[in-house]
Amino acid sequence: MSQYPHDEFDDIDENTARRGTYRGVIDDPSKSPKGIIPVVVAGILSLVIGGAMYINHPRSSSPEAAARAKSYSAPASPSESSSPSASASEQAKDANVAVYNASAPGGSAAKASAALEGYTITETANWSGTPPQSSTVYYKDEAKKSQAEAIAKTLNITTVQESSDASILGENDIVVVLATDYS
Repeated sequence: MSQYPHDEFDDIDENTARRGTYRGVIDDPSKSPKGIIPVVVAGILSLVIGGAMYINHPRSSSPEAAARAKSYSAPASPSESSSPSASASEQAKDANVAVYNASAPGGSAAKASAALEGYTITETANWSGTPPQSSTVYYKDEAKKSQAEAIAKTLNITTVQESSDASILGENDIVVVLATDYS
């Protein structure tokens, strides 16, 4: 027997989890603000890390990755590339080309890429650098100059320029940057 006499607090409903004299609201730990803090911290850290990666490496690997993932031209078979009957224009289209829209109307880069049939288009995107005064075709070296001029002629671009700047070319042989004068 207990040392205390039976009273009204000893008569509790059998279907409740409450026991003893305390009848206050029981805190549900799943609804506690302390449980959401790790989720919020993880989300903020993810955004900070993603933003830092975007700022520090916005295009460092995308042309290379895009070239591996998808190419707009079919690779030539060994018999076609060594064949004397293959046309000179098809053999000359062995450059990796990226097309960027700097300040041209929306969709211009996609239209320009579609017009460059036979070239390996590594990327079609918006230009992240300072837009040039006029649309420009940049090429890596003298070996790619004739291809750059052919691309410029196809797209009705008058400025063709050699560049050794990796921030412009990336992993590409030729880069087309479309400005406000492109239509």
